[in-house]
Amino acid sequence: LKVSRYNIGWGCGNLAGFFGYSLLADYPPTLGFTVSLVLFLFVAASLVRWVRVPPRPPMAEGDRAPHPALSRLTLMGRLAMMVACMVTMSQISLLHRALGDQGLVVEQAQRWAGFTLGSYATCYVAMFFLLGLWSGWVLKPWRLWWMQVTFVLGAGGFIALGLGGGLQAWSLMLSGACLGLAFGPCYTASIYYSMRLPDGAGRAVALHETALGVGNTAGPLLCGFFLDRWEAAHWGSNLTGLGVFLSIGVLVVLGLQAAMIPAATRLGAR
Repeated sequence: LKVSRYNIGWGCGNLAGFFGYSLLADYPPTLGFTVSLVLFLFVAASLVRWVRVPPRPPMAEGDRAPHPALSRLTLMGRLAMMVACMVTMSQISLLHRALGDQGLVVEQAQRWAGFTLGSYATCYVAMFFLLGLWSGWVLKPWRLWWMQVTFVLGAGGFIALGLGGGLQAWSLMLSGACLGLAFGPCYTASIYYSMRLPDGAGRAVALHETALGVGNTAGPLLCGFFLDRWEAAHWGSNLTGLGVFLSIGVLVVLGLQAAMIPAATRLGAR
């Protein structure tokens, strides 16, 4: 439940930002930066009282009890989450560019991209909430794996739309929603198992954040390079190219976990 609340907190911040990106499409960029600055100062001021909170490490019992599969599940979750961040941050960073050759004016492309990303964020926030209420996925990695299959639908949706499958705001939002439904369980596995470790949880969480940063940084760089080559080769629209790049990443996310889960099940996970 604590992990769920943490995830919902940052997830709602992203959600507000994505929809705000759409709503401010017709206004000067300085307005968006001003609103962001004011909100940042407000949040920073509200956190001052928490600067001197004394540390109190949790006991290694209950949901922090040791389990032989934890190290395997933690590594698996971290690696899968890193690649998933490459996928999702590529969508966030380059969807607007991918919509540029679809006949949309700049403001419309920004608005549709924002709605798509808002749908994506709404769905992963919903998954964070659900996974906080239902603990039936804990130490049962195949259940989380099946919940991530919608990754395929989201990436495939971008390919289909790029090939001329009836591009509309709602269809883009549906693809974004599928990616969000899958990202929620993938991210939750990494942070939950990192924090659950009886020993070295602080280091594990730091590695979780490091993997997240690597994925968020490498994804747009690799995807931008991929789209440049895709465009130069005239293989199709940028939206199709984006979908192909996302699909490659999605297959890695699912394949990596499918390869590592059997070892975790032999150690007692189910």
